[in-house]
Amino acid sequence: MTSFFDPDECLKGLSPLISAGDVFEIRALNVTKSNGYAPLTAFGVFDSIGVAIEEVAKFCGQHEADGWYFSPNHLIPGVLSRSPNKIVIASKSDVLAGDRDVLSRMWLLIDLDYQRPAGTAASDLEVGETHAAAKVLYAILKPAFGCHGILFDSGNGRHLLFRIDVPCEDNGLISRVLQTSNALLKERCDLPVHVDVVTANPARIWKLPGSFSRKGYEVPSQQRFHRMAKLLWRPDVIEVVPREKLEAFAPQEPEKPKHVSLKTEDSPRSETVSASEWLATHGISVSVVKPWQDATAYVLDECPFNPQHRAPDSMLLEFPNNRIVFKCLHQSCSANGWWNLRDLMESGWKEKRKQFPGFADEGRLEHFRSQLRCLHREEFLFAKEYYRKGKDA
Repeated sequence: MTSFFDPDECLKGLSPLISAGDVFEIRALNVTKSNGYAPLTAFGVFDSIGVAIEEVAKFCGQHEADGWYFSPNHLIPGVLSRSPNKIVIASKSDVLAGDRDVLSRMWLLIDLDYQRPAGTAASDLEVGETHAAAKVLYAILKPAFGCHGILFDSGNGRHLLFRIDVPCEDNGLISRVLQTSNALLKERCDLPVHVDVVTANPARIWKLPGSFSRKGYEVPSQQRFHRMAKLLWRPDVIEVVPREKLEAFAPQEPEKPKHVSLKTEDSPRSETVSASEWLATHGISVSVVKPWQDATAYVLDECPFNPQHRAPDSMLLEFPNNRIVFKCLHQSCSANGWWNLRDLMESGWKEKRKQFPGFADEGRLEHFRSQLRCLHREEFLFAKEYYRKGKDA
């Protein structure tokens, strides 16, 4: 055992999740090298648990990292060639595992966390209450799914895993399961513990058993310590949750017209903003640029609002109609959109926008938007155009 890694606990935790020959990625965030360079990301792709554990132990003997993670949902075999059975410092040209690299969803991943300030280690009390909340949720899910799950200590909270067999394109099923789990937990447990509802993507990385969670500094007077992630309990036989039980637990609601969101506003009609130029101008480092549906996604090295939120959790999306959207997947950043990002990085940008011809008075337009929060998007677009025509008359 090194200072920050226990190979035996790692083997114990990975064995129920990964079979011989399965391809998976291991990733270290905020790696600090002995030469004092800025924190980096390290990764490796493996088809052997034993080799992976040896590599992590060797790396931990040379470098420190804030956290070690792995991909529970197995990857397509070709991904192995990115860094075959070896952990390396990721360069800008390296590609980390993404949703397109996942074979299928093999695990339902449920992350329970105590509501505490970002970037801090949990206290003994908070860990204890999170464990109590996990027991409440498990008592709900076990009869609903008809089989047992696996319980992990994440270092700061609890992880529940259930074996599933669901395609990557799941029509929002896993997201609905997480949201339903969170809603039921709030109904039946009055502790300030929540289910993280943004962990539904197939390539979601999970805390590596045997490694330590090193958020913030240890504060012994508050009983806040860096703790090891480890397996707490597993059933003798791991059964697959039938998809029909997942669908029954979180049925799909009839599709509703989308409502207006004031967090992802379009760039003004008379102002042209290039996402790549804007990021470069404001010194925001980009991890990778890739297509996303009909947009271009600029995945950021770290979230401008919280540097603890590392790639690939925050991004800027640029659409063909010049619409730009900012999104960070962490719950603490859920209220931050493109305009909030400009407020943070670009002083006086709203005043500059008023210099463009045809731009409506900011105060009146904001008041108008606030009156239309409950309208559907189609109604909003019609009303906005009507407002502009009336103003020009």
